[in-house]
Amino acid sequence: MPDEPGTAVVVQAVELGTLRANNPAGVLAAASELATPLAKLIADKKLYSDIQGKRYVRCEGWVTLAVMLGITPHEVSVTENGDGGFIATVELRRLSDSVSVARASAECGGDEPQWDGRPRYARRSMALTRATAKACVWPAAAAVPPSTSWRRCWASTGGRRATGCAPARCCTSGTC
Repeated sequence: MPDEPGTAVVVQAVELGTLRANNPAGVLAAASELATPLAKLIADKKLYSDIQGKRYVRCEGWVTLAVMLGITPHEVSVTENGDGGFIATVELRRLSDSVSVARASAECGGDEPQWDGRPRYARRSMALTRATAKACVWPAAAAVPPSTSWRRCWASTGGRRATGCAPARCCTSGTC
């Protein structure tokens, strides 16, 4: 039985939206097919920010990848916490059958210097932006091979800005 501890479950195929493969090599081949046009689009449309000499993919870039994979972000919840900040949860669903393939939460706190005193709607929106990008990054880690120039480097800070990292963005250097 697969539910017993120590029992392996064999997966015959991988399906993440439009990316389908029967083995690990097939996943990498399909991911490489996506990575080249995605990297070109991100560069051409400037879907990144230059911060201290590093390029950080904006939320729009990660959502573009999700759409290329046939998955879309959906707001699950947004709650206001005690410090004037917001915690948002977003999930990605396949367009073909609405199955959830990823979920992430992130926050935008009133204790963050750049957000302190900003309107509630702006803090709420930033929490959603961070959660959306974070949710999109997780499937991207499987879909975009590390050998591409657009690598993931999400600091495990609950969606908050880490020193040297932009919120809900990923750097190309891998050293945030």
